Amino acid sequence: MDKNFKLKTADGSQFVLKISSSDADESYLDFQQAILTHLEKNSPNLETPKMLVSIKGAKTSEYTTEKGQTLYIRLLTWISGRVWSSMNPITDDLRCQLGHGCGQITHALKGFDHPHAHRYFEWDLAQGLWTREYLHLFTPSQKEVIAT
Repeated sequence: MDKNFKLKTADGSQFVLKISSSDADESYLDFQQAILTHLEKNSPNLETPKMLVSIKGAKTSEYTTEKGQTLYIRLLTWISGRVWSSMNPITDDLRCQLGHGCGQITHALKGFDHPHAHRYFEWDLAQGLWTREYLHLFTPSQKEVIAT
């Protein structure tokens, strides 16, 4: 799990500092970077965080703590905005903007592939058939809504 920090410089620039522990899956970090690179290349008008490289040109830097633990450090540009869950009221216009943004990202990710892009998530609606074994926990009227 990453630890994320918002950095603000004296000139007002803002960044996200991402620190991953030594047990982080490096191929998953590569997946995250590959998505951002793909979005930047295939949809330059879409506002996405940009990965900054170290003075050595690396997207990820390693830091060894005093205890010998290796940390993976990444720096991205900050995108100002509000978290969806903090929006109040959530208007039809906001829903439309969210849907439009999701559509842009989906379109921009067309053709993107990476081994980590093929993972199982219970909350993924396309992979939701596992829920059928729990239908017995609901009343008949609830089942009617859930099963459709």
